[in-house]
Amino acid sequence: MGKRGRPLKADKRDDSYRFRLNAEERQMLTQISEWTEQPIAAVIRTALRAYYETVKSEKNTQFNNLEEENAEN
Repeated sequence: MGKRGRPLKADKRDDSYRFRLNAEERQMLTQISEWTEQPIAAVIRTALRAYYETVKSEKNTQFNNLEEENAEN
């Protein structure tokens, strides 16, 4: 017999998280989901990636500024 079930995804998601939202946060999440016509999980993943890139950029800027200060001294 052949394999049964769904085919495996290259980017499988094994981890899950449970967190609490207040009514305002839940409404924001629901509204974004409706506006973008994406599932809530996709909205959260997109927001996570955007926040990661923002923080990464800020950290790189801080590191570069520190290097420049050290080079001047």
